[in-house]
Amino acid sequence: MLFPFEDAPNTATLICCHILDQNASILYVFHDEDDGMWQFLCDQQHGSNEARLVSLEYVFHLDPSIAALKDMPCGYYAQRKSKYENWIISKNHDMKDKIKTHLRVCFQYIIYPSNVGRITKSETSTPSG
Repeated sequence: MLFPFEDAPNTATLICCHILDQNASILYVFHDEDDGMWQFLCDQQHGSNEARLVSLEYVFHLDPSIAALKDMPCGYYAQRKSKYENWIISKNHDMKDKIKTHLRVCFQYIIYPSNVGRITKSETSTPSG
């Protein structure tokens, strides 16, 4: 399947380690309104060392079902109860702000898998505060 997003394949995204290391399902996807960053989360709690930086293409190869979100505008999020269910897309509300803030705090700990390729939006790799 061809990469379906308008964003470049090497666009930087945040993803939790449970998805990368434990094969947890992607159940929440945020497309941030302020900077267009994509975030991919499971349904587990996240500690301060569990955020990772990978390319959008890498996430697409992990879970091609995110192709259904290719046209999701900034400021929206998608959720599903399991990897076998359809995505439900909604406008971001309080939930997005809580999770986004948490992942940005966690972002001080990142990895670059060798097959990710060049990452864009590198300014996001420096946590503020």
